[in-house]
Amino acid sequence: LNAVSACVGRQGSRIRRIAEALGDERIDLVDAGEKLETQVVQALGLGARETATVTISSRDGQTTASVRGAPLRVLRLGGVNVRLASKLIGVKIVLVEK
Repeated sequence: LNAVSACVGRQGSRIRRIAEALGDERIDLVDAGEKLETQVVQALGLGARETATVTISSRDGQTTASVRGAPLRVLRLGGVNVRLASKLIGVKIVLVEK
């Protein structure tokens, strides 16, 4: 059983109802069973066609994900998306310019 498929439902029925209840808010799913790099990409809402390089480093008990090449739309709303993604997966996310 695929956890993401179970959450989304047949033809997206479950996730569509949740989005409607939230005023048609966009919902990104993050698969906690994936590698941390993949979770960062999913949490930032990057699509399969968008290229971004994620580097994970741990220092002093703190994990940081550096993302290079993320599209500018990730920064919309003054970086709110990055802060929300950081809270969602529990790591500090730093966007690095190309």
